Amino acid sequence: ISALTDVEIEQRGVEDIKNLFLSIPGLNYGNATQTWHRVTARGVAQFRAPTGPVAMYVDNVPVTGTSSRQPLLPNFDLERIEVLKGPQGSLYGEGSMAGAVRYITKKPNPEGFDWSITARVEDQTQSSDLGTRIDAMVNIPLGEQIAVRVTPYMRNKPGLIDKYGPKIIKDVDYVDEQGFRAQLAFYPSDDLTINATYYYVESDIGGPGIA
Repeated sequence: ISALTDVEIEQRGVEDIKNLFLSIPGLNYGNATQTWHRVTARGVAQFRAPTGPVAMYVDNVPVTGTSSRQPLLPNFDLERIEVLKGPQGSLYGEGSMAGAVRYITKKPNPEGFDWSITARVEDQTQSSDLGTRIDAMVNIPLGEQIAVRVTPYMRNKPGLIDKYGPKIIKDVDYVDEQGFRAQLAFYPSDDLTINATYYYVESDIGGPGIA
């Protein structure tokens, strides 16, 4: 098992699966297009099937895409990311023959109001544009045993590839994305938690078919 804490996610600039694999031994990544992601664990590559060999989870909810279309799942307001290598079928089903990736979110806290906001700017060589990213979080108690937590985000990732023909287009492989995660948690006892989550992501992704 490999795990990255929230501090390590921030320090290493891990935004999604595209650069998560750089911090996890035995995990590899490749893509033919901006939405076609091949995740490889322990040398077992993604194959064309309804379920692949690496399962993706947000908390305890499976979000694995069909075939090689794995979701990007931006890493904001997370407690940790776990990567479990090796067969995980007894816990995570038939789609986890080679392993599983779990995104563990921070839960609503009824003990007090909290908020945070971060912003960053990136300047990539070979790109004509600046990239921006804004992450925010607000935790609102609704009583002694219930709270809501909302984490909106927005990111603009500049492209690196220039397309020549039939006309010249600079930096075509950009990503404009915004979304949020809303959680409502109820803690009726020390041994029971009821948590409802709504996840929304809207992406405008550019780029040639293969690059």
